[in-house]
Amino acid sequence: MARRPALGAAGLASGAAVAVAGLVDTAWAVTSVAGSLVVLGAALAEPVSAPAPRRSHGWLVAGALLLVVQGCVAVSEVARAAGDYDRAVAWWSGNAAALEQRAAAAVARGPERAARADYARVEALRPFSARLRYRRAAAEERWGRLDEAVAESARGVALSPLNLQSRGQLAALLEAADRPVEALTAYRELDRLATSPALQIRALDFQVDTIQAQALLRLAALTGDAAEAADARARAVPLLEAYLATIDEIEASAGDDRELRAEALAARGLTPEDRARAERLLAEAQASD
Repeated sequence: MARRPALGAAGLASGAAVAVAGLVDTAWAVTSVAGSLVVLGAALAEPVSAPAPRRSHGWLVAGALLLVVQGCVAVSEVARAAGDYDRAVAWWSGNAAALEQRAAAAVARGPERAARADYARVEALRPFSARLRYRRAAAEERWGRLDEAVAESARGVALSPLNLQSRGQLAALLEAADRPVEALTAYRELDRLATSPALQIRALDFQVDTIQAQALLRLAALTGDAAEAADARARAVPLLEAYLATIDEIEASAGDDRELRAEALAARGLTPEDRARAERLLAEAQASD
């Protein structure tokens, strides 16, 4: 069942001219026919000589219902992989991933009410999701509600204390909300955590470098201690240089083809804009020396 959405997404990504609706309906038809054949075969396999009054077909009904549920889930995942979140939710209302992605798309388009409704449904399904809190905080910031954004981000940090991305978001939101003392404390805590053994074991991700470097530069801008500011900038430089060197290695492994380079970066969760951002941060750190 888990392979079906991957195959659907691969077919669409390769340029196959398949309408999303047709793909989903076809998947459902195949699943329904297969389920019917299984139930029919099981029924025909029953011995004819069995005493009819005592024979129960409850297990057949249960099996048929299970196949129907599995079919709905599979079709929903195919639709989600194809980007048709409305159809994915229609086939399986408990598809939290589709609801969350539909909410994020709604935030980008602007309808706040629809996004809030979907986020509320996801929260009911995943009450302890730190990623959901991160996305809700970003949405609240986009809607201009900084206090609500800070509260959501703080909940995300509480749910996943070692998540540097959530901590960086919280620190930036505190700064944007004109709470510099709390923001400075948050940046210091992020810096302390980024070098802790617990994080080094759990988060082996080279993007930690740029998150920590950005926090160090904001710490340098907020602190009134000249020595602390100089130390923060000095420590940010090698982090950003290592980050850019890693990007260079990824691009070099893909050769000179621009599309292959972009695909290699995307496989690591990166875009060309990440390089540009790191270069700007490095220039800022070096200019302040």
